[in-house]
Amino acid sequence: MTTIEATQAQVAALDDELRAGPAYWWRSYLLMVRWELYSTRLELPLIVIVQLMVGAGMAIGFGFLFVDPQGPQALFLATGATVVPMMMVGLVILPQAIAQQKISGTYQYLFGLPVPRMAMYFAGLTVWTTIALPSSIAALLVAAWRYDLDLSIDPLVVPAMLLAIAVAAAIGYAFAHGLPNPRLTHVLTQLLVFVLVLFSPINFPADRLPDWLQAIHEWLPPQHAATAVRATLTEGLIEEDLGRSFAVLGGWTVVSWLFTAWVMERRR
Repeated sequence: MTTIEATQAQVAALDDELRAGPAYWWRSYLLMVRWELYSTRLELPLIVIVQLMVGAGMAIGFGFLFVDPQGPQALFLATGATVVPMMMVGLVILPQAIAQQKISGTYQYLFGLPVPRMAMYFAGLTVWTTIALPSSIAALLVAAWRYDLDLSIDPLVVPAMLLAIAVAAAIGYAFAHGLPNPRLTHVLTQLLVFVLVLFSPINFPADRLPDWLQAIHEWLPPQHAATAVRATLTEGLIEEDLGRSFAVLGGWTVVSWLFTAWVMERRR
């Protein structure tokens, strides 16, 4: 090995050393958070407003299906209005944003940056969680005001909401990164909107669905996200085991995260 080659090898080793460790990961994470905020600065206010309108509008609009929604009906509508924006942000808006990055070429640029892949992942998760939470809470307050509800808020509502957002975002990241064609991502997100609004037991009890669909939803995140959030906002409305809901949501989150990590690492 020549002197020049040895020097180049030493410089490369030093470069790899500098791009490793907790400090480098943390700095990369903060920079990617700034990137996510900057890249969505124009759409961010509109996204929050639309999600608020979706949640509050669904609670109020679905209330017109009943003569005078009170008691359990009103509580289901109010708490469902809290969960829907979380699901929509993670399963619809986030994947559409990644699909748009692929179409515009930004996606390829981001994967060329010298930052850890998981720093990119958690930076996006942080920003989209920040987007989802205010609209969900605001939708809950609007619905509670509309139906004059007295909520019974449990401290577990914080991990329940965060886990509901995390599972939706993890699944959204998984299929957005996993599907090579961004147009397929857009089609899938439109299908998910249809399924979430009409066929997921978020705004109504699961026992109103056919038996076979109830059995499927026993293993899907939307029902358990609604159960976890609803059980921590009300008292006596939910009889299901809250531990099972947390376990299902956690399982989906971990599996989706591992799949996304595998896909992102393959793009090195």
